[in-house]
Amino acid sequence: MSIAIDFYLAICYYAQSEIFSIIITNIVNRPNKPKIMKNFMKKLIGLSIVLGFLAFAGQVQAVGAPVIVSAYASNITQSSASLNGVVNPNGSSSFAWYETPNGGPFGVVNIGSGTNNVNVLPYTLSGLSPNTTYQFRVVSSNVIGITNGNWVSFTTGNPPQQLPTVNLSANPSNVPYGGASTLSWTSGNATSCNATGGVNGWSGPKPLSGNFYTGSLTYDTTFSITCSNSSGSASDSVTVYVDDQVIEYPDPTVNLTANPSNIQYGGSSTISWNSSNANSCYASGGVTGWPGSKPTSGTFYANNLTNTVTFNITCTGNGGSASDSATVYVGQQPIQNPTVNLSANQTNLQYNGSTSLNWYSNNATSCNASGGTNGWAGPKPLSGTFYTGNLQNTTSYSITCSNSSGSASDSVTIYVTQAPPPPPPPPPQYPTVNLTANPSNVSYGGSSSITWTSTNATSCSASGGTSGWAGPKPTSGYFYATNLTHTVVFYITCYNGSLSASDSVTVYVTQAPPPPPPPPQYPTVDLSANPTNIFSGSSTTLSWTSSNATSCVASGGTNNWFGSKNLSGSENTGALFNHTTFTLTCSNNSGSASDSVTVYVNSDDNGDGSKPEVSTDAASNISETSATLNGEVDYWNFDNSNDEGKVRFEYSDDRDDVEDGDGEDTNWEDMDDEDEFDDRISGLDSNTTYYFRAVARNNHGTDYGSIRSFRTDSGGVVLGTCSGALCAPQAITTLATNIGATSARLNGLGIINQSALTTGYFEYGTSFALGLNTQSAIIGSNGSNPYFASLFSLAPNTTYYFRAVVTNQYGTSYGDIRSFRTASGGGGRGIVAGASTVVVQTEVVKEECPCPELVWLSIEANNESLYHGQGVDFLVRYKNVTEENLKDVVIQVMLPRELSFMSTTRGYFSEVNHAIVVDIGSLTPEQEGSFSIDAMVNNDAETGKIIVTAASLVYTTVDDDTQQDVFAYAKNTISENRVNLGGTALFSGSFLPNTLIGWILLLLILLLIFLAAKHLYERSGQRVHITDARGGYGATPIMNHPNPNPPSNLPGAHSAYNNPVNEPPRYY
Repeated sequence: MSIAIDFYLAICYYAQSEIFSIIITNIVNRPNKPKIMKNFMKKLIGLSIVLGFLAFAGQVQAVGAPVIVSAYASNITQSSASLNGVVNPNGSSSFAWYETPNGGPFGVVNIGSGTNNVNVLPYTLSGLSPNTTYQFRVVSSNVIGITNGNWVSFTTGNPPQQLPTVNLSANPSNVPYGGASTLSWTSGNATSCNATGGVNGWSGPKPLSGNFYTGSLTYDTTFSITCSNSSGSASDSVTVYVDDQVIEYPDPTVNLTANPSNIQYGGSSTISWNSSNANSCYASGGVTGWPGSKPTSGTFYANNLTNTVTFNITCTGNGGSASDSATVYVGQQPIQNPTVNLSANQTNLQYNGSTSLNWYSNNATSCNASGGTNGWAGPKPLSGTFYTGNLQNTTSYSITCSNSSGSASDSVTIYVTQAPPPPPPPPPQYPTVNLTANPSNVSYGGSSSITWTSTNATSCSASGGTSGWAGPKPTSGYFYATNLTHTVVFYITCYNGSLSASDSVTVYVTQAPPPPPPPPQYPTVDLSANPTNIFSGSSTTLSWTSSNATSCVASGGTNNWFGSKNLSGSENTGALFNHTTFTLTCSNNSGSASDSVTVYVNSDDNGDGSKPEVSTDAASNISETSATLNGEVDYWNFDNSNDEGKVRFEYSDDRDDVEDGDGEDTNWEDMDDEDEFDDRISGLDSNTTYYFRAVARNNHGTDYGSIRSFRTDSGGVVLGTCSGALCAPQAITTLATNIGATSARLNGLGIINQSALTTGYFEYGTSFALGLNTQSAIIGSNGSNPYFASLFSLAPNTTYYFRAVVTNQYGTSYGDIRSFRTASGGGGRGIVAGASTVVVQTEVVKEECPCPELVWLSIEANNESLYHGQGVDFLVRYKNVTEENLKDVVIQVMLPRELSFMSTTRGYFSEVNHAIVVDIGSLTPEQEGSFSIDAMVNNDAETGKIIVTAASLVYTTVDDDTQQDVFAYAKNTISENRVNLGGTALFSGSFLPNTLIGWILLLLILLLIFLAAKHLYERSGQRVHITDARGGYGATPIMNHPNPNPPSNLPGAHSAYNNPVNEPPRYY
């Protein structure tokens, strides 16, 4: 039966091709055949009929117009609603949509041809008015007819009530002691007001607006009022400030004198003072001993005065303060003769010895040196030191210092002994080496930096140690030993010819912690489809495996995909006509696991039988400055021989330029009989990413392929043992945590793809421009390495932006920019952008907290290698693995920009952070859970790039109210994929057969088509009509289409053979 079906389908396939029109034309112009040929044709036609009967016997079912089962609205807000419906296709390929009294159709979709009820994809109406009733209905059509559903009504919600406001003021706000003020207040949107604080009857209920006389006030007083409605309350307060009580006191006086007030240089004077109505006095200015507290009267003796000086005093009493001053004028100092002293540290030296000269002067204004050697002669400061340099002869040094009264001189002689005999030859230069470890004591799994230096060595060799240590070494350097699990000794020997020196250092490692308890044996399941993209009416094979499971149950899908399934197996889907998701859940006593796979059914992209379809293939032959661009095109039914087809490529190093049509263009080229075409471009920049797309046009329009990318070679630059993105580290920006009013902790993850010492830091600021950096630190040399940095002195209630940066010898990687908002200063936490539920009253965790991880977190992708346009499923699982209760649990899954979000079974998608946010709430001991995420690989994702999808879980412990986090990630590689258009499984994916049996079957099929067409022509002479085998909109004449440009939203307007990677709709 299966062979008969395949054979009959092959006949139907070739019956739709252009070969059929050629055969019909040939029949018209041929004369009748002899009788023996007619008998042979009857036998072949009979064979075709028997095969068709065997292929489809028992599969015919009654058909009718579709049935509208139900319609309802959901997710109703004050401005939008989701329309929903259930339709039974009633056995014929049907389409369904929504209509309103004022518009439609909306959300046209093919619901298949079965007899089961089908949920129509929801459609969201937006821009609605609040508190307004709207109507809609579901409409469905097939070849039998159109069915209009009943009108369904829904009413949008009311807008929220506004919060109240209140304003309270005092006039005046400053009064004298015993004075009074008038309070005034107004409110908005309030239903009641109540006063608190104040004096003289202020407290208690108050009208919504009014005035209040405070009465006599003797101290600063604060008056408050709160006004409320059903939505909330608002408060305001005002303080009336009262001046101090004034008491009149007599003004103090003070008198200060100097005797004498004019003296000679170095003379003395007596300072005397007395005051009245003063309680204390304070002196300033003057000379040493004068400033400070003083009695209300007294004397002070100032002696050895060398310059004119003023003495000040201020005396204070209850009535205020009073000041006075006295100046003692001092005569000019007489000019004295200068002096100078010159000496040497050593006056007797060996040959080539050296020493230092020292000099100082008094009453001099300038000094000048003479004699000596090595730059001694010339101007000199008034005092100083001079290094003689090496001396080989006895040498005299002189210096003269002067002022306006005269000069003074001094000199010193350095005596040098005769030159010594030449030294003996030097002894051999033995090498030395010093090896250290920092730290030398580490915890289990810790790291240490091994450093060594040597002298007189030409080479060094290491032994012992850990992986990567043994072998030749430079004469000095360092080695970073990571993940140490036992005490280890590092040895090094340095050489100079036949001489050598050795050293060693031991890094002591503490005992390994006990292994964690084994996790529960949760079941796993993996479900896949091969292929995942098929033509309408084709089928695919589902395959699944599970572990630790005792039972499996299927759901979703079509064609009997439901109920119990084996723990592993495979199953054919049967014919599919729409995108279909198949789900399998496997369970045991510990829990359950689910996996899903979506089979994408392709249909016509253009909806235009004359306009071309084009797809962009991967670039090839990529060099430093050139590359070959590739594309594929299929032209449909040229109206006549004058129809023209041309192709070209558009490319640029800016993706937006290609998308907007502003990039570089290759020349238009005429389309030949080949479906594939290419063009070589040159003059490119090395080590640069370029974007491109294929373009095709004919007389009916132009079509553009998807945008793809490639990267030119780096020009021979070799980094270690690899190059490019495969070696460079990757930075992942994760959630900010411990957010307070003025501080926060930034978290990141560094993925090191090629073993190398790697550093990490963060860029941050109050805008996307960032502008500030944290301190760079070593994060590791291989694997995945979480790291963080704490920020302090931040502004309260402010949004900050940040991203992780990691760098090593292979390059630098920048993570996505994410954001958080600091708290307003009231003791609460800040807000992580896109996760509005993370607002909790907790203490900030200390950065060095030795806290154990309380949560187990994992994220898994259903495939490691991803292809352009392919769907990818992520399963996120988590569990509280301790006996502690946890609260404020939030998971954020950061999707790389190469993936587009499709759906999630829990949480919501944040467009700003390109992340899925799931508010878990609380986790009791041993509680666990999971959710899945569907995404799709963008067609312009860079081939060969490793992408990372990171999950971050933040939680707060109930017992000590501290916040912690844990990370997990999944790595995938963007791989190249090519999909051949046309053909069937019969010919191994190619339009033409590639085996002898295939050619024989093809010839038989062509002969059967030829004879069947001839037979029909001879019997009736009528025009041949071929029904679209792909579930099209009725029977379409292949020679005379009634509408050469059917609208794209009608059934049957899309081809199933020219969209091998047809993306499903995306939901946000």
